[in-house]
Amino acid sequence: MNIRRNLAARMPRLRTFLSFGAIQAAQMVLPLLALPYLSRVLGPESFGATLYMLAVSAVAGMCVEWGFALGAVRDVATHRDDPVALGRTVADVLSAKCLLAAVCAVLGVAGWALLPLAGQYPWGFALAVANGVALGFNPLWFFQGLGAGVARVAACEVGGGLAVLCLMLPLVREPEHWTRYLLLLLLIRAGTYAWLTGRVFSCLGSHAASMRLSGGWRALRDARHLFLAHLGAMAKTHGVPLLLGGALPARDMGMLIACDKMARGLVSLTMPVILTLFPELCAARRQGRGDDVLRRVLVATGAAMGVGAVAVWGLAPWLVSVAMGPEYAQAAPLLRWLCPLLVLLPLNCVLGTLGLVPQGRERALTLAIGASSLVGLSAALPLAGTYGVVAGTWLSGGMEGLILVILFIALRRASPHSPRPARHHP
Repeated sequence: MNIRRNLAARMPRLRTFLSFGAIQAAQMVLPLLALPYLSRVLGPESFGATLYMLAVSAVAGMCVEWGFALGAVRDVATHRDDPVALGRTVADVLSAKCLLAAVCAVLGVAGWALLPLAGQYPWGFALAVANGVALGFNPLWFFQGLGAGVARVAACEVGGGLAVLCLMLPLVREPEHWTRYLLLLLLIRAGTYAWLTGRVFSCLGSHAASMRLSGGWRALRDARHLFLAHLGAMAKTHGVPLLLGGALPARDMGMLIACDKMARGLVSLTMPVILTLFPELCAARRQGRGDDVLRRVLVATGAAMGVGAVAVWGLAPWLVSVAMGPEYAQAAPLLRWLCPLLVLLPLNCVLGTLGLVPQGRERALTLAIGASSLVGLSAALPLAGTYGVVAGTWLSGGMEGLILVILFIALRRASPHSPRPARHHP
């Protein structure tokens, strides 16, 4: 009987863990499966342009997301038993996202005039910005905070990813078809998230509130510290490649971004654990607990990803050959230089998301990411001009190493008994 009760108690957490694993696979692993086909069919120039535009999409998506992936989850979890406040929270977050989508449109026009590849491929750049806006409207934050419906999001993400892979084969067959891949992503992503947003309003029922400009501004203001951390992450992860794209040829950028995607795809294997434990540690911190769990997760993550980094170092030529083809053999050293990222990035996720954010210490996370972003952005062009494409891998590892040092110092100084105050609605 005790065994049955323990299993019953852990089943919801296990189901959530598996759902987040499926979402991570759909968002990180399934796109990697498209790389071997796209690299061979599109050729180096079109393949590099495609990956560059996907980086643009990521920037736009992170802008619309704003930081609600953590802040909105906590707000929904706080008000899940208050339907009126929950409806107001949803309306405010969606209003904020609409404001951010308008900002992305304006910035897209500026980017078209300033970024070399954007001016060279205007249609592809427009699709990239639209893709990013659609990505930012993913309503996972609502279902995660509500504690139900994550499996539905996972099914949609996996189904959409598989649909892209299947439809890509007949639609993308020549180098000039590379924009079709971006259009396919946009149509499937926008349709999926529109349907899921409809399910959000179905869950709210009569308690759904109208969207208001003032509510959107309030949501943006409440999540400003998480946004600054998000902005720093955006500059760190995608702003640096955008700058490098002005100094490096499309072929080199394609190899660098492809290797970076491979490394981050492996890192994403740790995210289901982090996303599952995040609400648990938020609750534990309110009771002054959670330090033991954090230490165990930190040690296990470092050990597991350390082994993975060694394996990737040894298998780098084979992995590049399988993922991109033998003509990209010179990308293997780039993947090896990115191996420290496999350890540093997961450790930073654990220290920041599970260590500082549950304590309401977003400012320390913002400081760490902002400092590393400034270093990376200021060093990108000089290093690329001197050392070429390998400088991009050095920047990735160096920025994450700086973040690790700052987060560790901040966590050592932080008090575990300072919970973040709940957001109140007028």
